[in-house]
Amino acid sequence: MATTRQDAWTDDEDLLLAEVVLRHIREGGTQLSAFKEVGRHLSRTPAACGFRWNSYVRKQYKERIEEAKQIRKAENYEVQEQKKEKVSSLSITLEDVIVFLQSYKKEEEEMELYKKIETLQKEKEGLLQQLSLYEEEYRTLFDYIDRKRNSMVLEPSERERKREKGILEKTSK
Repeated sequence: MATTRQDAWTDDEDLLLAEVVLRHIREGGTQLSAFKEVGRHLSRTPAACGFRWNSYVRKQYKERIEEAKQIRKAENYEVQEQKKEKVSSLSITLEDVIVFLQSYKKEEEEMELYKKIETLQKEKEGLLQQLSLYEEEYRTLFDYIDRKRNSMVLEPSERERKREKGILEKTSK
């Protein structure tokens, strides 16, 4: 008694696989993208679809594969001819080129200005930091000078009193 596998391929699944792969061949797509598309529809992996295509289905559709390739070649030729016609119908004047180059030059100059602004801003930040450091040192120096001046400007009588006080303190010890 022959048992069938749960994951066996049905004729409808084989047909869907063949139609999608042939469509991709005609449209210039890849087999891998066809396998992914079929895999989404059938809840199978692209690898399983590829294996089924290469091991069984492809052999049954050799003639239709060749037809699809011929159609793709013919369509590619038509598309290339249309592109040639579009290119030849495009006309670029000298004035168009000049306008383009002028706008390009302006963009380049603007980019250079932005870079220069950025470097000047960085330099400004560094100079501001140095200035704040110098201002702090300047304040510290003047505070020191003021303290020394105050200690030196004492009236002579006050100096003598401080000396006497110092002498008295030494003798009392």
